[in-house]
Amino acid sequence: MKAPASRVFQCWNTVFPAEDLPGQWVAHCLDLDVVTQGDSVEHALKMLSEAASMVLSDDIRCGRDPMDRRAPRKYWDQMWKMMRSPACGKVEDLKTALSRNPHGLIAQVVFRVNVSDGKQKRARLKKTETPLAMASSALHLT
Repeated sequence: MKAPASRVFQCWNTVFPAEDLPGQWVAHCLDLDVVTQGDSVEHALKMLSEAASMVLSDDIRCGRDPMDRRAPRKYWDQMWKMMRSPACGKVEDLKTALSRNPHGLIAQVVFRVNVSDGKQKRARLKKTETPLAMASSALHLT
């Protein structure tokens, strides 16, 4: 039996405390321009993962390119500014990232979408996380 074809999407995400709701976090997938909110960083990222999964699946099912919906430039500029910050570091867990700076994170998530052969109504999505390259105020890519 032939394995289903798949597409891989590597998405940049930012997570910040909500400005208008104390205790809430906002997660933004810049590549798909999907925004969610949660009670914690983990919850916001989980909600973002679910929303991004639905967007990717629906776009592929309908023949659209999900990468055509990128966030406006100002959000990318904010992320790149964080990455160039002198207070930078690379961490692999949320607790360490938040202990360094509770004001925002950058996460890179890889989604692998199994493309249906036309017999299924929705493409199946398998989310895999990179060594969650998270930073409290910046991220250096090696």
